[in-house]
Amino acid sequence: MVSHVHEAGGSVWFETDQPRFVEHWLNPDRIPSTIAAGPDWLRTALDVDYFRNAVQIDFGDATKKGVKQPNFKELGPRLSKLRQLQTIRIKWRDSSDQILAALSKHSNLTRLQNLFVDGLVTDDGIKHIDGFNGLQTLNLPYTKITDDGISYLTRLPYLHSLFLYSSALTEQGVAAVLALPNLKNVILYDCNISEVRFKSLADRHPGIKAKINFTSRHRDPK
Repeated sequence: MVSHVHEAGGSVWFETDQPRFVEHWLNPDRIPSTIAAGPDWLRTALDVDYFRNAVQIDFGDATKKGVKQPNFKELGPRLSKLRQLQTIRIKWRDSSDQILAALSKHSNLTRLQNLFVDGLVTDDGIKHIDGFNGLQTLNLPYTKITDDGISYLTRLPYLHSLFLYSSALTEQGVAAVLALPNLKNVILYDCNISEVRFKSLADRHPGIKAKINFTSRHRDPK
């Protein structure tokens, strides 16, 4: 299964690799380990990956010229066999709706905790999120998710950390985000709500560490 990820241009991280967090708490990374798994003689006879569990998969920056875009319809059923997988990170050039649909359709990733999809996600894509109902952190830095799409996040009973960029989200959607039952951390970008109004809503949920930011391209609505 690991070889299929490599053939598709992805990187694989194993349980022996050291975890670390970069940029912020929703972007986990790992440092390669020098620890060899399994006895030398058996690693020679079999594959070195036979003794290691894949816990994270990264599909490089597909926004860069020349980077191969994986076929997730083919990869989906293969990834579902990596039962110890905890994190998937994907950077995509175009719409990521089909990625979520393909992965969810074949998903048996019961241990998946972190999902990072840097590509356009709409309501048509987010409706497949219940295929990963063990998620604890969700990072979606480029979306057009509307207030209606937020309802699908209620299907994630363990979600505690969310990063969401969507200028299509209004006050109603932001209120729905803050009402998610187990949410502890949330960072929102460029939602269609003022900072003052956001603070007023956030103050109703003192158990949540909430923040909203606006880019230079997006004017804070009044």
